[in-house]
Amino acid sequence: MDKVDPVMNRDLTAAYLSLFPGMGHLYKHQFRTGLLIMVFGNLVIAVATAFLAIATLGAAIVVIPALWIGWAAWDAFDTPDLSHRRKTPAE
Repeated sequence: MDKVDPVMNRDLTAAYLSLFPGMGHLYKHQFRTGLLIMVFGNLVIAVATAFLAIATLGAAIVVIPALWIGWAAWDAFDTPDLSHRRKTPAE
């Protein structure tokens, strides 16, 4: 039976967790980025979607969140994982 690469598995898990943007970054211990995405990013996208939904006859309700979630998943997948970082005695 083939062994699963644990780094790749964490990358895929982070991408899946990004169905709620920011969670994948938190999973990979990118706390500042994850919290910024969860608080400000999601709020900005929600407001932009609400305004653009009127102009696009509702198409923005699907398109903008799909693009936002796709970007968050890709970024969480591509972001370095800090969970296994070794700390030196000075830290």
